[in-house]
Amino acid sequence: MDELDTDICIIGGGPAGASAALRLRALGYRVCVLERRVFPRRTAGESLTPSIEGVLDAIGVRDRLERVLQRVGAEVRWSWGQAAPPEGGSPYYCVDRGEFDACLLEAARARGVMVFQPARALHAARTESGWRILVDPALTVSCRFVMDGAGRAGFLRHTRHMRRATAPRTLALHGYFRNGGRAEGACVEAAPDGWYWGAPLPSGVFSAMVFLDPEAARSAGRAGLEALFRSRLCSSELFAGFAREPLEGSVRALDATPYIDAAPAGPGFVKLGEASFALDPLSSTGVEKAMRSAMTGSAVVHTILARPERAKLANAFYVERQREAADQHRGYAAEYYRRSFYSDRPFWRLRGENATPAPQAEVFATPGPEALHHRAALSSDARLVEAPCLVGDEIAPVLALTARALPRPVAFLHGAEVAPLLAMMVPGEPLHALVQRWAAHVPRRNAVAIAMWLLARGIIITAL
Repeated sequence: MDELDTDICIIGGGPAGASAALRLRALGYRVCVLERRVFPRRTAGESLTPSIEGVLDAIGVRDRLERVLQRVGAEVRWSWGQAAPPEGGSPYYCVDRGEFDACLLEAARARGVMVFQPARALHAARTESGWRILVDPALTVSCRFVMDGAGRAGFLRHTRHMRRATAPRTLALHGYFRNGGRAEGACVEAAPDGWYWGAPLPSGVFSAMVFLDPEAARSAGRAGLEALFRSRLCSSELFAGFAREPLEGSVRALDATPYIDAAPAGPGFVKLGEASFALDPLSSTGVEKAMRSAMTGSAVVHTILARPERAKLANAFYVERQREAADQHRGYAAEYYRRSFYSDRPFWRLRGENATPAPQAEVFATPGPEALHHRAALSSDARLVEAPCLVGDEIAPVLALTARALPRPVAFLHGAEVAPLLAMMVPGEPLHALVQRWAAHVPRRNAVAIAMWLLARGIIITAL
């Protein structure tokens, strides 16, 4: 049996695992990826929003991946006066995930990541120095840290029971229609007892998904999935033209239930992407969020390995960011389920009621320029507290601002650390004098923007 000693072992070579590998290799670590399947392979998650561009830029692979991104429009039938589901809009990117994932993992390999594929991680045991992982075929990996990027299946099975569904169970029926080239763009449509998504892929097929209650498919059985899939689409406005086309392969039933894991990080491990949480597919941002979780998780791992005394701080930061992202998207989904044409139907009502909306961001009026000439002071409810924050490539304790108007502590505004700026305040002096003082440390337009932001939220108060 072969032996490999490395710093970090990542289980799963999908977008989350490959992104983490790229970030950590850039930071100088020895990284290996264990991917059990041969690429390219088809998988769900073929619709991306334009914000994916920023993620690809951040990990330095946009130039390699742009060729597999196909920009398309979107046609939506959802609700009265509502153009599109959350974070959707137009245009979308549609990708062949087989090619997208393969390109991403190949980029990691090209930068020195050791990729074992196909390779199935069988068992992991803690050791004094980290982990020892048994791999099929015939490999043992010793590493300091494990990152679980194995999706819904997960690898760290001892913690899988800690997942909590954040909305009612949802099933997705997924199939590929031939002759997809005649579709002009992505389609999203609400139906009485579910909703449908579809998009043409670069390979020429039309990928379609039917989202419904699992009970609706139970009576059909595995043999009846295709008939149920086609019958639902036949009754739709946007998909009826494809419903009788020949399929490429069989219809698959996939679990599409959103959930969050209560232990996304712990001693020697971090969970990435859907090993940590799964979003409602309405968002079309599952792939992006998985890659963002990988970037944050990489900063956590780097912090713990470089500064072990910050392990508790870094893990707490990651847990909170994962919870925050899941809560925010749960709120988005609930709002759009309530806006559907069919919001009074059981499928929609359950998801609109049970997925409690996250608090909506408060809208603040921007003060006029005359406010700069008023005397300024710090509000009595404003406080500076120590909080974990992503600073460069590490999680570090910094002084952050808290106040009633802020949903969470704020450490930086317009790239500037807030605490030192607030320390420059002289109570009762005109606000423009404070801005002038800040302008010696940050660009003047940023200094003005920071002052107005704080003023709008009542953190800085003024008097004539």
